[in-house]
This record gives sequence, C-alpha cells and structure tokens, in this order.
Amino acid sequence: MYSLGHAASRPFNPALPCRTIENMVARSGDIMPSIGGDKFDHYVSDQSQCSRDEPSTPGWVQSADNPSCFVGYSCEYFYD
Repeated sequence: MYSLGHAASRPFNPALPCRTIENMVARSGDIMPSIGGDKFDHYVSDQSQCSRDEPSTPGWVQSADNPSCFVGYSCEYFYD
C-alpha cells in the first residue's frame, strides 16, 4: 500500500465490478486504485512490468461483485 501526499483521482476498486478492474489493468498495463482516503495499491498486467529485482505476487482485490478479484500482479517494492 502506498500513500499520496495530495488528493488524486484514482478508481476506488470496492465500488467497481471485477471485470472493469481487470480490463483497466489489461488496457493500461498498470493501475493504482484507491483503497480509501489517500491510500492506494499498484497492480500490473504481467510480471514483466516489475523490475528484475522486484518479485511479483498475484494481485487480488475486493470489487463490487467479487471479494477476491484477480487483477494481475503486484510488484514487491523494497525500500532501504
């Protein structure tokens, strides 16, 4: 989960159908949906979008019609 320092217009995944979120990731290659307030996640369409030193994990989100909607992958960012 990431935090924005300012307000941004991002899709709020619990309010969207699973298919809509899946299509957004597939079409754009990545999305950063809001999970409430100024918090958001980052999902990519395939593992090749992660850096070589960033392992990817399956990305599951809650959507309006599916509590476990597979939307792509999440790159595991590591910070020092």
